[in-house]
Amino acid sequence: MKNLLILLFTFLVFVSCSTNDDTPGPEKLIGTWLLIEQYSDPGDGSGDFTSVNSQKTIEFLNDGAIASNGSLCSMNIVSDVETLGNYDTSENSISPSNCSSSNYVLSYSINGSNLIVNYPCIEACSQKFKKI
Repeated sequence: MKNLLILLFTFLVFVSCSTNDDTPGPEKLIGTWLLIEQYSDPGDGSGDFTSVNSQKTIEFLNDGAIASNGSLCSMNIVSDVETLGNYDTSENSISPSNCSSSNYVLSYSINGSNLIVNYPCIEACSQKFKKI
Protein backbone atom coordinates (compact mmCIF):
# COMPACT_ATOMS: atom_id res chain seq x y z
CA MET A 1 0.00 0.00 0.00
CA LYS A 2 2.86 2.35 0.86
CA ASN A 3 4.48 1.73 -2.54
CA LEU A 4 1.16 2.46 -4.26
CA LEU A 5 0.87 5.80 -2.45
CA ILE A 6 4.44 6.75 -3.37
CA LEU A 7 3.77 5.84 -6.99
CA LEU A 8 0.53 7.84 -7.02
CA PHE A 9 2.25 10.85 -5.39
CA THR A 10 5.11 10.70 -7.93
CA PHE A 11 2.63 10.54 -10.81
CA LEU A 12 0.70 13.56 -9.49
CA VAL A 13 3.91 15.58 -9.13
CA PHE A 14 4.89 14.88 -12.76
CA VAL A 15 1.41 15.65 -14.08
CA SER A 16 1.10 18.90 -12.14
CA CYS A 17 4.55 20.09 -13.30
CA SER A 18 4.01 19.45 -17.00
CA THR A 19 3.51 22.39 -19.33
CA ASN A 20 1.49 22.77 -22.48
CA ASP A 21 4.07 23.42 -25.21
CA ASP A 22 1.45 25.02 -27.47
CA THR A 23 0.53 27.78 -25.01
CA PRO A 24 1.43 30.99 -26.83
CA GLY A 25 2.57 32.97 -23.80
CA PRO A 26 4.72 36.06 -24.22
CA GLU A 27 7.96 34.20 -23.49
CA LYS A 28 7.35 31.95 -26.50
CA LEU A 29 6.30 34.78 -28.81
CA ILE A 30 9.02 37.35 -28.08
CA GLY A 31 11.37 37.60 -31.04
CA THR A 32 11.25 37.72 -34.82
CA TRP A 33 9.29 35.28 -36.98
CA LEU A 34 9.81 34.71 -40.75
CA LEU A 35 6.95 33.84 -43.12
CA ILE A 36 7.52 30.34 -44.57
CA GLU A 37 4.12 29.08 -45.78
CA GLN A 38 0.66 30.30 -46.70
CA TYR A 39 -2.72 28.56 -46.48
CA SER A 40 -5.72 29.29 -48.66
CA ASP A 41 -8.86 27.22 -48.96
CA PRO A 42 -10.95 27.44 -52.15
CA GLY A 43 -14.11 26.74 -50.17
CA ASP A 44 -14.23 22.97 -50.28
CA GLY A 45 -11.82 22.13 -47.45
CA SER A 46 -9.05 21.05 -49.83
CA GLY A 47 -6.66 23.89 -48.99
CA ASP A 48 -3.17 23.22 -47.70
CA PHE A 49 -0.10 25.17 -46.62
CA THR A 50 2.28 25.89 -49.49
CA SER A 51 5.85 27.18 -49.22
CA VAL A 52 6.49 30.82 -50.06
CA ASN A 53 9.71 32.70 -50.77
CA SER A 54 9.33 35.79 -48.61
CA GLN A 55 11.29 38.11 -46.36
CA LYS A 56 8.15 39.13 -44.45
CA THR A 57 8.68 39.07 -40.69
CA ILE A 58 6.73 39.81 -37.52
CA GLU A 59 8.57 40.88 -34.40
CA PHE A 60 6.87 40.48 -31.01
CA LEU A 61 8.28 42.88 -28.42
CA ASN A 62 8.24 42.55 -24.61
CA ASP A 63 5.83 45.47 -24.17
CA GLY A 64 2.96 43.91 -26.17
CA ALA A 65 3.85 45.68 -29.41
CA ILE A 66 4.43 44.08 -32.81
CA ALA A 67 6.31 45.32 -35.85
CA SER A 68 6.23 43.75 -39.29
CA ASN A 69 8.11 44.63 -42.47
CA GLY A 70 5.05 43.57 -44.47
CA SER A 71 1.38 44.40 -44.36
CA LEU A 72 -0.72 42.56 -41.79
CA CYS A 73 -3.84 44.22 -43.19
CA SER A 74 -4.01 41.67 -46.01
CA MET A 75 -2.54 38.25 -46.55
CA ASN A 76 0.39 38.96 -48.84
CA ILE A 77 4.00 37.84 -48.80
CA VAL A 78 5.62 41.15 -49.74
CA SER A 79 7.90 42.91 -47.27
CA ASP A 80 7.54 46.45 -48.53
CA VAL A 81 5.48 48.29 -45.90
CA GLU A 82 5.88 48.56 -42.14
CA THR A 83 2.96 47.48 -39.98
CA LEU A 84 2.87 48.30 -36.29
CA GLY A 85 0.36 47.21 -33.69
CA ASN A 86 -0.20 45.25 -30.52
CA TYR A 87 -0.74 41.65 -29.47
CA ASP A 88 -2.70 40.18 -26.59
CA THR A 89 -1.67 36.77 -25.24
CA SER A 90 -4.90 36.37 -23.25
CA GLU A 91 -6.94 36.68 -26.47
CA ASN A 92 -4.31 35.22 -28.88
CA SER A 93 -4.87 38.28 -31.04
CA ILE A 94 -2.87 40.76 -33.11
CA SER A 95 -4.29 44.24 -33.75
CA PRO A 96 -2.45 46.05 -36.57
CA SER A 97 -2.71 49.82 -36.11
CA ASN A 98 -2.58 51.02 -39.72
CA CYS A 99 -5.32 49.01 -41.47
CA SER A 100 -8.32 50.70 -43.09
CA SER A 101 -10.63 49.19 -40.47
CA SER A 102 -9.83 50.27 -36.91
CA ASN A 103 -11.15 47.00 -35.46
CA TYR A 104 -9.15 44.68 -37.76
CA VAL A 105 -7.94 41.77 -35.61
CA LEU A 106 -5.95 38.66 -36.47
CA SER A 107 -5.86 35.53 -34.34
CA TYR A 108 -2.77 33.43 -33.82
CA SER A 109 -1.67 30.12 -32.36
CA ILE A 110 1.55 28.24 -31.91
CA ASN A 111 1.68 24.81 -33.51
CA GLY A 112 4.89 23.06 -32.51
CA SER A 113 7.65 25.54 -33.36
CA ASN A 114 5.53 27.51 -35.84
CA LEU A 115 3.40 30.60 -35.41
CA ILE A 116 0.11 30.45 -37.33
CA VAL A 117 -1.54 33.82 -38.06
CA ASN A 118 -5.18 33.60 -39.16
CA TYR A 119 -6.67 36.34 -41.29
CA PRO A 120 -10.38 37.25 -41.35
CA CYS A 121 -11.28 35.60 -44.67
CA ILE A 122 -14.56 34.10 -45.86
CA GLU A 123 -12.71 30.82 -46.42
CA ALA A 124 -9.81 29.73 -44.22
CA CYS A 125 -6.57 31.62 -44.85
CA SER A 126 -3.44 31.67 -42.70
CA GLN A 127 0.26 32.32 -42.76
CA LYS A 128 2.87 30.16 -41.05
CA PHE A 129 6.00 31.69 -39.55
CA LYS A 130 9.14 30.19 -38.01
CA LYS A 131 11.22 31.89 -35.35
CA ILE A 132 14.56 33.24 -36.56
